[in-house]
Amino acid sequence: MKIKTKKHGLIFECRNKRDATIVTEVCDKQVYRKPKLGFEPEMYETWLDLGGNIGAFTVWAAAIYRCNVVVVEPCLDNIRLINK
Repeated sequence: MKIKTKKHGLIFECRNKRDATIVTEVCDKQVYRKPKLGFEPEMYETWLDLGGNIGAFTVWAAAIYRCNVVVVEPCLDNIRLINK
C-alpha cells in the first residue's frame, strides 16, 4: 500500500500498518526532531541513518532538508522499499 504524508506530501510504499505508522510518526509527527538536544536536520547536512528500516527518516531528511543521507539497513526487504 502507498501512503502519502500529510505535512509534505511524500509518498512511501508500505507493506503493512506498522510501516505506515512509522512513516506517520517520522514525517508527520516528526518524532525525531529534538532541537533542544541538537538533533535536527539543517539544510544540506550529511546524516548517517543506522538501521534505516523502510527509509522514513532518510527520505524525509533528503526531501525536506536536502540532506545527504547515508543509510545502513541489513534487511533486504527494507532496502527494496527504501529504493522505491
